[in-house]
Amino acid sequence: MPNVIITPHNAYNTFEAIGRINTTTSENILHFLKGKTENVIKPGAPKPGKLLLVRHGESEWNALGKWTGSTDVHLNEKGFREAAMFGVALQDTKIDYAFTSQQVRALETLEGILDASQQFDVQFERSEAINERDYGDYTGKNKWDMQTLLGEETFNHLRRDWDYPVPNGETLKQVYARAVPFYKEHILPLLNKGKTILVVSHGNSIRALMKYIEKISDKDVAKLEMPFGNIIMYQVDADGHVANKAIRTIDTTPPKA
Repeated sequence: MPNVIITPHNAYNTFEAIGRINTTTSENILHFLKGKTENVIKPGAPKPGKLLLVRHGESEWNALGKWTGSTDVHLNEKGFREAAMFGVALQDTKIDYAFTSQQVRALETLEGILDASQQFDVQFERSEAINERDYGDYTGKNKWDMQTLLGEETFNHLRRDWDYPVPNGETLKQVYARAVPFYKEHILPLLNKGKTILVVSHGNSIRALMKYIEKISDKDVAKLEMPFGNIIMYQVDADGHVANKAIRTIDTTPPKA
């Protein structure tokens, strides 16, 4: 089309604009030589990090209704499938670093998540600070048999309360005393740098973290649940308390034969 002219953007190329550019450049050089930097472009604050909390998939003892606690028990077939489903659910989320407990069911879940999300190079750290609660003398016993033996009220106090004792075991308060300092010292600094952190752990150690993050009272913690099949996604403030919360859920229903 002969009536169309295409030209580059040329507004900067006036005598006035070139003069301002040269003057500013000269002034910057002179100030720099005198040890005084002008017109500094400061980097913005890092975007808030994201904390992902995942409870391990179903273990062999979960399927039998046994209190597992500190016992090292592997995932069953359903648990491995759940780990893969968590990974698929997190394919759109770049994980920068991960933490898991020293117990094999949590490690197997983490590995399944990273494999299924195709994030094979994510570094991770294992710590006993986020191990499951030690159920002491009740470890390995069937929960529902114990419910009949202890009575429903005592059974519910034992499972849910903040500081209800277990013979030779831990209370949730004691789990909190090891899990929350670990969170503050090792996980929170990474979140404050804008990192996305995955924590794969256990029902009670995650409840302990949630209690701190959401500022839940000792009394109300009995109502706090961390069900299987949930991914809790937090953005937190500088002190590690919740600023935003979302939940993703996978289908834990066994497939039909």
